[in-house]
Amino acid sequence: MRFIDEMGWCVVLSFITSRALMGCPQPQPPTPDSGDAALLGDATPAVAVCENLDFVGCPEGRDPKCAEVIAHAIDAGLTRVDVPCLAHASTRAAVRACGFAGCP
Repeated sequence: MRFIDEMGWCVVLSFITSRALMGCPQPQPPTPDSGDAALLGDATPAVAVCENLDFVGCPEGRDPKCAEVIAHAIDAGLTRVDVPCLAHASTRAAVRACGFAGCP
């Protein structure tokens, strides 16, 4: 019987805690490219990404259509393009870790 009393308190405490947390404001997901302009200066996000891909030696950065492809990927929103990560990665491995470019 004592076990049931202890379990009852656990259930009540769990319920109260969950209700208290429901009232807490939830963080909003970031909007695509939020803050990218400040990080990238005057370059468009796509151009900054391509320039950095070329700088670290990724063949994608040397492709004449690189900026066009990156801009389309950003605008379409079909896949996540981590612009700050790609624009500031300092090695090929770091570019691959960003998750969009293969950079073999």
